[in-house]
Amino acid sequence: MSGRGAGGTWRVLWAAVSFAACVSALADPAPAPSAPLSLLDAAMRDGTSAYLRGDYRDAAKIIESAVGPAGAGSASASALSQLATLYWMQGRYAEAESAARRSIAARESAHGGPAEVARELAKLGTVLTDERRYPEAEAAFLKAMRLLEPAFGVDHAYVGECLHSLGELSFLQGRYTEAERRYWRAYMIRSYLHGPESSPVGETLAGLAAVYRALGRENEARSFYERALAIAEKPPRANGQWGRLDERDLLSMHVPEREQVAYRGKIYTNDGAPQHPEYALHYDSLAELYRALGRYTDAAAMYERSIALRTRAFGPQHPKIAQSLARMAEMQAGQGGVLSRR
Repeated sequence: MSGRGAGGTWRVLWAAVSFAACVSALADPAPAPSAPLSLLDAAMRDGTSAYLRGDYRDAAKIIESAVGPAGAGSASASALSQLATLYWMQGRYAEAESAARRSIAARESAHGGPAEVARELAKLGTVLTDERRYPEAEAAFLKAMRLLEPAFGVDHAYVGECLHSLGELSFLQGRYTEAERRYWRAYMIRSYLHGPESSPVGETLAGLAAVYRALGRENEARSFYERALAIAEKPPRANGQWGRLDERDLLSMHVPEREQVAYRGKIYTNDGAPQHPEYALHYDSLAELYRALGRYTDAAAMYERSIALRTRAFGPQHPKIAQSLARMAEMQAGQGGVLSRR
């Protein structure tokens, strides 16, 4: 993501994970034969199956066919939420924004709970950030916070996620003192909820490191980058293959969600090499951390893995492929055309 600190690419992980939360209901036991699936339910089921295979375009087409241009109500809101994530992963940001806004409107008209509406607002904020519409993105995250804090308190997991995203937005707009404050609030919430060695904590440590580097506090920046990298380099914890969820996260999951994690772990590893395009998000994060620490050969290797996964899944025109190539070109230029390991 051009122009943002090493913490920037970590932000996208929540949006991807939120898709898994949306589809968890689809892993519930199938209705009895006497209760046939509706068109929308069937599309959601088939779309989820395509998503789990990594076929984002097919998944989007299947769900699109059932939602229609005027979908409303809680069921359509869930489908629109899935579409927003499917579009976002494909780099189709304008369509992702439209689907997210429709999902918000559907949930609000159906008097959805604050957590449901806040989740969709945060998804909208994520898309707007990628479109570099920072003030609008900030407004979406702040609105989500205003819904969450009265209902769940100041240490809810979604509050921590919103604070982290707000910290990044402050950083991107050059408001470093504000970014530091927001990141530290996110760090405290995430440490409490997920543990000090969890991936969310590593994400926020990377954001703080970017702030300190921008402020010229190089020793602190390097220390925080190294702590973030130590977390990111840990082996995957879910099923030994898929995801980077902590044990306490898995224990708090509903059974269908745990099954989804295990399912993906079994079918998206080939001789130990992840195949699902969501892994590109993790490679982006590692690449940014290696780059920040001057480990340019390692960074280039991670960018190349990310590019390969996205090219296979989405084609060579995905916007994040261009961003990764630009980062690699910057590193090569800085090294006189030769990448070296430090």
